Amino acid sequence: MTQGISFENNQVSGGFSEKTALGIVGFTLFTASSLTSIYSPVFFTATSDSSTVVGGLRSIMFISMALVFFAMYRLVKKRDSFVRSTPVRTGFFAMQLLLPTTILIERLSGIEMPLALVAVAWACWGVSNGFFACAWVDGQGSIDESYITKISFWSFALGSCLVIGMSAMSSPTNIIAISVSVIASFAFLMRAFSHGWVQTDIHDDEWLIEKSKFNRNGSYIMLVDGILIGVVACLIFYSIKRTGLTPAILGIALLSTALLFFILRARSPELLSLEHSQLVFLPIIVCGLLFMEFTEAPWQLIFSLVLFVVLYLFDFTNSTVLSLRGNLLSVSACYCFSRGRLFIVAGQGIGWACGAFLTTELGMMTMPAFIIVLVASVCLYITVAAINPNKYPLIVNNDEERFSNAETNQEPASPTVIERPYKRKCSFAAQKYDLTPREGEILFYLAKGRNAKYIADQLFVAERTIKTHTYHIYQKMGVHSQQDLINIVEDETSPES
Repeated sequence: MTQGISFENNQVSGGFSEKTALGIVGFTLFTASSLTSIYSPVFFTATSDSSTVVGGLRSIMFISMALVFFAMYRLVKKRDSFVRSTPVRTGFFAMQLLLPTTILIERLSGIEMPLALVAVAWACWGVSNGFFACAWVDGQGSIDESYITKISFWSFALGSCLVIGMSAMSSPTNIIAISVSVIASFAFLMRAFSHGWVQTDIHDDEWLIEKSKFNRNGSYIMLVDGILIGVVACLIFYSIKRTGLTPAILGIALLSTALLFFILRARSPELLSLEHSQLVFLPIIVCGLLFMEFTEAPWQLIFSLVLFVVLYLFDFTNSTVLSLRGNLLSVSACYCFSRGRLFIVAGQGIGWACGAFLTTELGMMTMPAFIIVLVASVCLYITVAAINPNKYPLIVNNDEERFSNAETNQEPASPTVIERPYKRKCSFAAQKYDLTPREGEILFYLAKGRNAKYIADQLFVAERTIKTHTYHIYQKMGVHSQQDLINIVEDETSPES
């Protein structure tokens, strides 16, 4: 960790401040409670013990979360103020407590809760978790960009361990544990990241909307990925219940996802980009779907768990990259995150509903046809994507980029500077010199003195791609070295001044 850096009092002298540390702990607890609710039987009730109902309730949760993401980027205008408002947060916190409270009352009193009430509680859980996901992403804007991916990784890894622990607890101890996790997460959110924020303005959103768009093709692929995740997760639940195995297996699968992400990010970060990861892992998905259909237990469960790990790697990578994107561009992190997450979350809602149907007697009869359609769709995508691999990124530039193999000559850069004001300077410079959003991200790293390899690792792209973008940035800004670029950014002022 770089020594002697201060980021708006959130990071000090080579370590995290108390507020940032509280935020990291709170985010970990939030991740743990979210994963536990989805992938463990902690929230089972007397009326939701069947695999079909379990899939339906998870579907309701994901669809509710997707509606929140839709509202955050389309309907809520002052989204930054919205997620930072104490009354708003308190209201969503009350909604979040409805589900564990309902389940706990049933466990302690023995009174069977109506399925309609349980469904409403799951919908409230999805709505509140969607809101708090945006709130935590917004809070991470006060942390240095080099730590955001690490925080996401460790929160996911530790959250997966807590999933295993909570799955092993007896009832109602596990309900109390997840309730404590929710309450503590909310308390930490209210104390962490409470200063040093910059309110994003309309110019940032207009610039992002004008210069880039969420690719329809990429969005469809994220929707398909979400459907596959939901279907496989629901079928794993069904297999675990049928074979009598411990539900902690899903927690182990999530932990394996984190370990796979760690290995790939260290050795081949470009494989974690959407366009590359799809081509590498989709053949594994095809094989997994076939083995799931034509093998018996326990091999069927083993192949489905491997498939689940590969699929969830897409989801985790997508979430991590989107958390970083808004912060780098100095646009609303909630805007980028919610819009980018909408399709994969909606897909998971559809997937859980499909999985719920497949666990019924009629669904089991149609399972072979369903698997054949999925395999054919995946194979078709592999063929198309192999021909044109750049057609399916989630976010693309409106203007056509002319790629060049020209190499850039980078000179030693000046020391790292204070984060937040510099981030705004980079945003203003990107608008002034008509840089694309991707170039705006890379400009921020270049202005901090980062080299091409470091930037490629952070953004999950090839180093050659970073050098190509850097060449375009140099041309647009009229500079010949990284130090010249840094000098321009340091002298940049607000367009209104």
